[in-house]
Amino acid sequence: MKSVERGLVSVQLREPLPQDRKDGGRKKLRSSQPTGASCERGGGKQPQRSGKVSSCCERPDEKRSGKLIISKEDLEQHIKGQYVDVARDTLPDSPGYVPRPDVPKTPFDTSPPRLCEIREALQNARAGSTPGPNVLPYKLYKNCRQVTKIVWNLIRVVWKKKSIPVECQEAVGIFIPKEQNSTAISQFRSIALLNMEGKVFFTVLAKWIARFLNDNSYIDTNCQKAGLPGFPGCIEHASMIWEQIQCAKREKSDLHVVWLDMANAYGSVTHKLVEFVLEFFHIPAALSPS
Repeated sequence: MKSVERGLVSVQLREPLPQDRKDGGRKKLRSSQPTGASCERGGGKQPQRSGKVSSCCERPDEKRSGKLIISKEDLEQHIKGQYVDVARDTLPDSPGYVPRPDVPKTPFDTSPPRLCEIREALQNARAGSTPGPNVLPYKLYKNCRQVTKIVWNLIRVVWKKKSIPVECQEAVGIFIPKEQNSTAISQFRSIALLNMEGKVFFTVLAKWIARFLNDNSYIDTNCQKAGLPGFPGCIEHASMIWEQIQCAKREKSDLHVVWLDMANAYGSVTHKLVEFVLEFFHIPAALSPS
């Protein structure tokens, strides 16, 4: 979150809204695009998402409430500790136990984003997502196809100039309570609300990178499933664990399940590490943030 370092992030506290839930708190809007339609770039047709998925590990909504009690100075110090990269200019060392992949057989397509890719990203986005600083929701682009074309033209300009607008880098920080009667900063989780235009652009870019890595067999999908289109990794892994728990109950055997949760997992990834990984996996230099 670069905007934190520039002091451009405003922090708000609120109760969890319906749109913070996975289903968006409401029924999904019907899309004017046919169900079987997909946008192809380079590779074959992307696997379609299953319609209705019921997870065995779904939990009922827990009551979460509270009011953050913290001084302005302590809050700013907490944010800096979470997001400021003190090693921003330090180059990471290459891990010797991970050999660099071979030169890709399928080249990375660096042509500008297509309109169908922008519409596909909007179609898969939750209509109830909370908007960013400009307060423009996904609904505007989902329901107004002419406005979508305007955003597409702007994204093409961004792609041509290879410069991300400041509006796509700024975010509004929100602190949401994780439990009942939350008061301490450790009892709140923070999320960053970006403008929808930037989220659409980065969604398309992330899909390109995922397809490039998958087409060149840089990812072992038997282990890595998160972040890859068409792989319901969380549901699959949770179902396997649930089945093991039920099996242990039936056989009355011992079973130890350990859940690991990394503190500040995303914030602990340094900027230089991201640049190093992009170069390590032969991502074109034109996409590098440096």
